[in-house]
Amino acid sequence: MLPSKRGCSNCKRKCSILVQCKCEKIVCVACRYPEDHACTFDAKKDHQEKLRTTNIQCVAPKVDTI
Repeated sequence: MLPSKRGCSNCKRKCSILVQCKCEKIVCVACRYPEDHACTFDAKKDHQEKLRTTNIQCVAPKVDTI
């Protein structure tokens, strides 16, 4: 929650409770969902990138031949 005297960037209402979305827009509680304020942030792509970078590869050691 961001204390601000500005209003929602979507509906232009002045609200006491504002939230900053991942698309850098400051929206009110009624407009906080991505489909309500036409969010440009791609959550699926961000999640896949986070998994790709933080996922540990589980590789077993190779068996030595005799």
